[in-house]
Formats: sequence, C-alpha cells, structure tokens
Amino acid sequence: MELLQALVVGVVVGGSYALLALGVSLIFSTTGVLSFAQAAFAMFAAYFYSWASAEKQWNPWLAALVAVAIGTVYGLAVERIVIRQIAESSPVTRMVATVGVLAVTQGVVLQLFGFQPKAAESLAPEGSIFLGDLGISYQQLLVLGTTAVLVALLAAFLTRTRLGLAVRASAQSPGGSRLVGIDRVRIARLNWGAGAFLASVAGVLIAPLTIISVATFPGLLLGALAGSLFGAVGGLTLAVVGGFSVGALEALAANQTSTIGIRSVAVLGLVLLLLIVRRRWPADLTAAASIEDAGAARRPFGPGLLVILGLAGWAVYRSLTDTYWASVGIVALVYGIAALALVLLTGWAGQLSLMHGMLLGVGAFGLAEYLDRWDLPLAVAVLLAGITAAVVAGLVSLVGLRLRGAQLIIVTLAVAAAGSNWLFELGWLERSVQRPDNLMDDRRLFAVLLGAAALFTLVTVLLRHGPWGRALQAVARSDSVAEHFGANPHLVRFQAWVLSGFMTGVAGALYGLYLTVLQPSMFGVLLSISLLLYVVTCGRASLLGPVVVVLLFGYGPAIYTTSQTNATAIPSIISGVAVVAILAFFPTGLADLVARWRPRGTARRVAPTPSSPTPAAAATPTHPEPAPAPAARPLKRSRELVS
Repeated sequence: MELLQALVVGVVVGGSYALLALGVSLIFSTTGVLSFAQAAFAMFAAYFYSWASAEKQWNPWLAALVAVAIGTVYGLAVERIVIRQIAESSPVTRMVATVGVLAVTQGVVLQLFGFQPKAAESLAPEGSIFLGDLGISYQQLLVLGTTAVLVALLAAFLTRTRLGLAVRASAQSPGGSRLVGIDRVRIARLNWGAGAFLASVAGVLIAPLTIISVATFPGLLLGALAGSLFGAVGGLTLAVVGGFSVGALEALAANQTSTIGIRSVAVLGLVLLLLIVRRRWPADLTAAASIEDAGAARRPFGPGLLVILGLAGWAVYRSLTDTYWASVGIVALVYGIAALALVLLTGWAGQLSLMHGMLLGVGAFGLAEYLDRWDLPLAVAVLLAGITAAVVAGLVSLVGLRLRGAQLIIVTLAVAAAGSNWLFELGWLERSVQRPDNLMDDRRLFAVLLGAAALFTLVTVLLRHGPWGRALQAVARSDSVAEHFGANPHLVRFQAWVLSGFMTGVAGALYGLYLTVLQPSMFGVLLSISLLLYVVTCGRASLLGPVVVVLLFGYGPAIYTTSQTNATAIPSIISGVAVVAILAFFPTGLADLVARWRPRGTARRVAPTPSSPTPAAAATPTHPEPAPAPAARPLKRSRELVS
C-alpha cells in the first residue's frame, strides 16, 4: 500500500510534467525550438497565483484564471518579441534565447514577489477520498482530472478542426504546408500560446502541492524534457505518456531508498537511456551547437578594447587594495575562469554545457575532502580537485559522444540536477574548508585567483594557436572537416571536456576556499544556466568574453547593489534581457561589439597584407582604377545588390 500511495503522488506530479511536455513538443514540432521558456511561464503563473491567493486573499479560482491568462499572454509576447526576431537563426541560438527568457522571468518574479519561498491556497476543498487504505486528496484529483481534460481537448482540436489539421501538417511537412498556403507564422503563434497556456496551468496546479521557489521550475522542466523524449520531442501522445512515466519513476525511486536527490538520479538515468538507445532524432534536436558568428571577419580592434582593458585594470587595482572589492573580485574571477572554460568548450569545440555550475561544486567539495579528510597540502588538494572535476567532465563526454546540440543540453542539465540534489547531499562529504592563515586576507586569495586566471588564459591562447586549436575549430564545424585534416573528432571533444572541467574544478576549489562553508544549493542548476548565459552574452568564442563576464556580471552587480538597501534581482533581469537582445542583434557577443567599436568619424586603418595573391586574382588582368569623382559617395552593399 505504501508503494501505491507513492505511485499516486508520482502520477500527480507526472500530470504537471505531461502538461509541460505537451507544450514543449507542440512548440518544437512546428518551430524547431526546444523551449526552456516553458519553465518561465509556469514560474510566473505559480508565483502570481500564490501571491494573489495567499497574500491578497483573492478567491483561488479567480486567482488561477488571472494567473493562467497572464502566463498565456506572456507566451504570446515571447513569440512575437523574441522568437520571431531570430526565426532564421540556428536551433541552438533560439534555444539559448529561451534560456534567456527563463533568466528574465526568474529575476522578475524575485523582484515582484520577493526572495522567500511561497505557499499557495488549494484550489480544491481540503480532504481526501479513500480506496481502502489508499488516500487521494481533492487537489491531487483536480490535477489528474484537469490534465486528462486538457489532453482530450487538445487531441480533439488537432484531429477534428481545420486549424488543428493545419498544425499537424506544419509539424509533419513544413515545406508542404507552405505550398498549400498554411501560414506558419500564425501556426507558430498558436502553438506558443497553447504551450504557455499548458505551462501556466501546470504551474497553478502544482503550486498548492509544494513550497515553490525559483529553483522549483528547472526541476519541473527537466521532468518535462525527459517526458518529451519519449516522443522524440514531437509526438504528443508519447509526451503525455512520458510525463506520467517520469513522475512514476521518480516516486518508485524515492520509495525504494531515502537517499536525498535520488529522484534526480532516476531522471538522469532515464534521459541517458532514451538518448542513447533511440537512433533517430529530429534534425533540429541534433543540430551542431553553433551560434551565428556575424563578426567572423577579422578586423582591427578599436578603442573599445582599451575601454575593456582600462576597466579591468581598475577592477584589479581596487581588489588588490580594498578588502570589500577583493571579495567581489574573488567571485568575479571564479565566474571568469568558468566562462573561459565554457569559451573553450562551447565557443571553440561546439559543445553546449549546462553543468559547469556543478563542476564548480565538484572542485569545492573535492577541496574540502582532500584538505580535511586526507590532510593534503593546499596546492596538491587544489590540483586534485581540478583533476576530479576533469574526470567527471570526461565521463560525461564519453556518455555523450553520440549526442549533439540540444541533446547534450538536456543531458548536462540532468547531470547538473543530479549533482546538486544528490551528489553534494551525500552525508559523508565534508562541508567546511579551513582557509590557511596566509590566505585569510581576501586580497591575497584574490591575487592567487588572478594568477590562476592569467595562467589558464595563457595556456588557452597557446593551445588556440597550435595544432590542437586548429583541430578544435575543425571539430566545431563538422566531423568530416576534422577527419579531413587528420583529427579524431571524439578524441578532440574528450580533451576539450577534460581541460574545461579541470579549469572549472580549480576555480571551484579556490571558490570553496573563499566560502569556507559549502551548501549544495550554491552549485545548483540555476548557477549552470547563468554561466552559459554569461558566456553567450559576453562572447562565446572570444577570449575577451570572460573579461567582460568578470566586469559585467562580477563587478557590475556589486556596483549596483552598493547603492541598494534591499535585496534586488535587477542584475538577473538585465542579464536575461541582454542575452535575448544580443542573440538577436549581436550574435558574437558584447566582447566583439565593444572591442571593435570606433567613435563616429574615426577612420579605420588597415595595413596591406604582404601575402601573395590568390590564383584567381593572379589570373585576372589588373588595370589602374580611375580616380573617383570628388562628390562620389561609397556605394553601400544592400541585400538587393548582393542577391
């Protein structure tokens, strides 16, 4: 009976997964976007419902209706303002933009509704019905009943209406649907609205059953993504089955053992099983992790580079001379080293990762083990912590050798959840670090981190310009290109993961030395998401990107919050908005934009290259060019002329 009771709870949670998975599959099937924004819609609706029903004492049903309406409108706004602007971008670019939407929403709900976890009023009356010894609360019945009704209505809409048939046609044959006159923009808008509606309903239904926080909804999203994999993130019926199955699997795992975080381990195992066993996946799900490089042509750096370096010099000086700024600089450099590791992995090797926050935790907890339990010297403990993180990253890369793009994002998200919810919660792990006396001053610890950052940057530059760096760039383009130049793509990716993991682990070890007391929540999924957003925003393929991460997301919030008396989520909102805007207008990131900026009217001097002409140029007769007319203006290239 205890097992049946656990299964009931699991199936109820699976109902929320099923609704979210339906939305994910609907959006993906017609737009090719793996939407992390589903968690954002559920989060906003749940927080609004909690605020309206518990704090403002609204009628629960009125609060629920308004919350769902706001969430649906929010989804339509995201489609119109964000997704439609980058409709021609790569699938990975659009997916990362939805991660930015999630970051914006996280900041907005914290700013509007506060930083404390929330509880919500139940929509159903208190009480339960019993089948023998098996009890089911009215709220749980409401979740199951609502899920069943919405699934039935959606099925009827897709099979018995002309608009529903158009949605199915667009999903099954995008090219053919255009030929018969189906408006794909209208279909995309409809699906985003429907997906946001389903996510909002899921958020409202789950809010009374648990204490909600911003960390609740990435976990819900992971369960939904795992459920959607049953139908290859496109099959709606299998997505519903998958959602309920994930909930049941979590309940069974939790019933078999009292180990904290075992649910996340079960989901990770299921995700790996589905991704590895299934051979055929949609092309958008396996697309290479490339983000458009609008600034690929190399141009001389402008005065913007001096601005970045000048600000960096100011930050270093302040951190070496002031204890407060030293503490700010320590956290900023930890982010910077992790960003450098992500530049190597994501920008150069084309491997997206949502687990680098967890790798920081591996380094921090590893340092605590090696220092306190093994009593090793500090330098040796830091190196071993880095090696431990490198081993974890290498194992993930071996598991994901067949995975690409969004598949790898789902796996690394599941690994990050298992790390923070299970691995770091193991009872035998040390949770405190004794800082040596010679590093008690934060300014000295900052100097150590600065040296580590400089060393890693130098090593990365040397590797970038060597044979391995060229192999890395070839792998990022395609396996066939890498093999043409004699590189083993799997080996190069494995090496990139190991090096990236080692750098992140060392940064995490030094971060643990600064924290002294370690909590698993410090290295949760949200930190991993934030790190990826920082890198994409500041320059995912530029060595200046980590410098901008340090300045903008390390020192920037500290400058803002020094003038604030209360906690604020404004930096999180700004970072999310920046990600979305930059992906739409400046795909190469702030580092490239700022470094190549020149004041208006400043001429750009380009030195002549001494290289020999290409064969085509050598075969073309050269004639002296006539002098331009005095009043002539240079002709701008337009799309019409190019075409």
